[in-house]
This record gives sequence, structure tokens and C-alpha cells, in this order.
Amino acid sequence: MRTAMKQFATAAASVLICVSAACTTLSPVAADITGARIGAEIKVGDTVRVLTADGTTHNLQVSAVGESSLVGSAVGTWKRGADAAGSRIEVPYRDIQRIEVQHVSGLKTAAIVAVVALVAAVAIASGGGSHTPGFSR
Repeated sequence: MRTAMKQFATAAASVLICVSAACTTLSPVAADITGARIGAEIKVGDTVRVLTADGTTHNLQVSAVGESSLVGSAVGTWKRGADAAGSRIEVPYRDIQRIEVQHVSGLKTAAIVAVVALVAAVAIASGGGSHTPGFSR
């Protein structure tokens, strides 16, 4: 019984971790060569996906929003980018064709956590699906 509970708890935690990534959305930001709009909407710490004029995609966590460029560190995502995770990236505003900023949806995250907690409670209350020895149908 104890082992079944541990297995269930491990499975539930794994599902929560995997599904929590699904609670993010990418919102487009208008790209302009001066960077005025980018600077107004993107802040240090944001995670962004940038498509440059040469067709390269960069996924980065912003460390500086400069006067002429966006600077950050490459991050690993499910969709492969051009850069090794952790490498420093500087993208001049004039080279940016499209930029999207990642947002976490608190409502989606809360809903998923609530559903998983409800399923866990039902599974625990029903005895985790185990039966007493000698039980047969």
C-alpha cells in the first residue's frame, strides 16, 4: 500500500511538472528598428523568442533592454533555437523581424493543479486501486 502511494505521488508530481509548461503563452510584440515598442513591452527577466532578418530564431531570457539591442542568455525550450543554452546573445533591433514574449497563465496553472489534486484525492480515497489478497471477481 505504501509503495503504491509513493508511485502515485511520483506520477502526480511528474504530471504537474510536465503540464505546468503548457501554462505559458507567447504574445507578439511589435518590432521596430528604434526598439521603442520593444523597450516599452519587454523587461529584464522576460523570456522571448526572436526571429531575425536572416531567419535565425533565438530563445533568450532578457538581461538588458539597450538603446540599440536586446541582450540576454539563450534558454533551452522544446522548440530548438540557434544558440547553446546559457550563451550570451545580443540582437540589434534593426535585425528583429518578429519578437514574442512568454507569459505564464495563472488561471490555467491553477486549474491544472486543482484537477490533479482532485484526481489524487479520489485515488487516495478509493485505496489507490489496490485490493486485499484473495480478492477475485
